[in-house]
Amino acid sequence: MKLFISTLGVIIFVISMLIFFINFANAQAEAEVRIIVLSQHETNFNKLIPWLEENHLFKDKIDFINSIKETFKFAKKGDIGEYRYL
Repeated sequence: MKLFISTLGVIIFVISMLIFFINFANAQAEAEVRIIVLSQHETNFNKLIPWLEENHLFKDKIDFINSIKETFKFAKKGDIGEYRYL
């Protein structure tokens, strides 16, 4: 009987954790995306890109640099429909 109660307790715990994680995932999926860009961010960004393009470690990382540029454009414009990646 004790084994049955212990097993039942574990099953109830696992099911409740699954429900929690499903609800958490749904809440995250429905969360509104907000990115705030300050003038200091833009200044830092404008310093970062030339450094990345000149640095021998990042020179051939065109996709990486372009993804940073696109992310910054999205942050400034705030149009998630235009910059949403699937």
